[in-house]
Amino acid sequence: MALLKALGAPEPEMAADLLVSRSEGLLYDRLAGATARIGPAPDEAELAVLVRAMLRAVQP
Repeated sequence: MALLKALGAPEPEMAADLLVSRSEGLLYDRLAGATARIGPAPDEAELAVLVRAMLRAVQP
């Protein structure tokens, strides 16, 4: 939550909850969900791009 507050999120607690939920969903999808069954395992660079996009989404 401190990171999101430092990034200027207007409601850092809610943004933190949303970020954790999205992260869990992303990991499940890529490791055990539908995407895991049809493609290769995600690499670190791909996950970094997705996490950066999620962080941008919770910033003002």
